[in-house]
Amino acid sequence: MPSYSLSKLLCLFSFTSFFLTATCLADELPQDTLQPPVLLNAETYGVSDGLSQSTVTSVAEDDDGYIWIGTLNGLNRFDGKEFYGFYSSEDTGLKSSYIKTIYYSKVLNRLFVGTDEDLYFYNKEKEKFIKYNINSSITTLTSEGGSLVVVAENGIYEINKNEINKINLDIKSNEIKK
Repeated sequence: MPSYSLSKLLCLFSFTSFFLTATCLADELPQDTLQPPVLLNAETYGVSDGLSQSTVTSVAEDDDGYIWIGTLNGLNRFDGKEFYGFYSSEDTGLKSSYIKTIYYSKVLNRLFVGTDEDLYFYNKEKEKFIKYNINSSITTLTSEGGSLVVVAENGIYEINKNEINKINLDIKSNEIKK
């Protein structure tokens, strides 16, 4: 048997012995020294509680403490007691009820909603969503340096308040052009 195989075998034997010894010693510890299980207090909500649909696509909390929940069929605002639903209609300003992603930007002080058709922001005073006219399905919303970065099927965009810039990536030169 080559010497390197013997050293591997000895190493494996030592590790196994250590593991078995540690396991046996742990079994001998008094039960009062073990940590009690962590009990989590949680509530669950579903369609019967007012949620518009059971498949949740995204969740965000705004500065007013509302929890916004995007689903495959509507956007829900939860105040801790009840849900209020926003669906595709003239009243809400949403052209689609399929909510793909939502994001609250503290810097821009806005709730952004990406649907399978476009990007919107929530106007609190009018309780209506305003369309950004990206005209594409939105897949990801995130922030970078005080700007909102929007990943859509037709490109990547940067939003500063009301200014929209499409970002062009040149893979060959590894440059970003606005």
